Amino acid sequence: MATTVERPKEIAQQMLDKKRRIQEYLKSGDETKKPAGVKFVKPFTVPAEGQ
Repeated sequence: MATTVERPKEIAQQMLDKKRRIQEYLKSGDETKKPAGVKFVKPFTVPAEGQ
């Protein structure tokens, strides 16, 4: 029973840590702080119909 409780807590903690690292990277703009395995995609606009 202990593993079923600890695992979601562990996953949630990992997600919070990853979020914190991404926020620090975005605030600083320092490429050395970029978290490994995170891919940033440039946003794009969808052209309006009829143009």
